[in-house]
Amino acid sequence: MARIYDDQSLNNVEFQQLRDEADRRLDALKELYPESDGLGTFQKAADDAVQQMQVGILSFKKRHLPEEAKANIQEAYAFQVAYIQACLDRFTKML
Repeated sequence: MARIYDDQSLNNVEFQQLRDEADRRLDALKELYPESDGLGTFQKAADDAVQQMQVGILSFKKRHLPEEAKANIQEAYAFQVAYIQACLDRFTKML
């Protein structure tokens, strides 16, 4: 993951590689633990969240907002992602 995102920017190829790797790893877990039906649900939810993020941000892009508004939008979405990351960290500590 660090190799793909080390420059803090993803081109289209790197984006697809990251998504493919994320799916590959979750698919491997589903194969190892078929009784964990939450894995597939989470995988779909992640795809849905990314789709909704894209739709939401594109709707703002069409408005040609000032830089301050763009920064506020980026920060609001970043906090949502940080919340997900914090939950991941917290929940995996329980393993």
